[in-house]
Amino acid sequence: MRHHVGRLAVRVILGSVILAAIQGAVRSEQPQDSAPPTAAKREQESQFEGVSDKRSFEEALAKALEQMDKAVKEHGRYPCSTVNWRVIEIGGTSGSPAGLNVLRIKIAASFEVRPLIAVPDDELHGAWYFEHGALGEFDTLDLKADGHFLLQHRDVALGTTTTHGTWRQQAGQLVLRQERQEHAGEARRDNEGRIELVSIRRTADGLVLGKDREFRKRKANR
Repeated sequence: MRHHVGRLAVRVILGSVILAAIQGAVRSEQPQDSAPPTAAKREQESQFEGVSDKRSFEEALAKALEQMDKAVKEHGRYPCSTVNWRVIEIGGTSGSPAGLNVLRIKIAASFEVRPLIAVPDDELHGAWYFEHGALGEFDTLDLKADGHFLLQHRDVALGTTTTHGTWRQQAGQLVLRQERQEHAGEARRDNEGRIELVSIRRTADGLVLGKDREFRKRKANR
């Protein structure tokens, strides 16, 4: 029994070390705007629990984080929010009936909601660029003053895909509605009417459009 308890304690300690590394990585990957429009607002802390019937630390933690992510999406906190979480309780049950090995992990999460920014439309007009880092592959988003946009994805190997549509600004996001699309000169109709939401952030280097693809205006000296 002492050896059993000792092994469990070692696993809990190792799990805590892994968790600390994970939390550090999550915090370091959060986007940090050098000049946020206003101070972030911290909401009340919420708690989530994950349970593993295999006494798996990773499984229980993953289930707790899955509940947290679901709550974030249901409350519409994306894209202008940051979630800080930590483990507040680790426990379990072992013994009879045979094979009873339950591990529970409870986490506490607090949400820092950043108010959505309003940007004058004339700051959005013009060409925005996103470079993939691959040779000959980049995107151009041209927001026209008449409410139309032109999005081009250039790929040396696969050709150019051009998307036409309309744009508007709503609640700190760009709303892009696709009207038509061509790839390598041929019309494509599979995505007609598709709507895409693009976040707007103001940083020390200027405005940034998007999260996965970060569009920026080219500087005059480029």
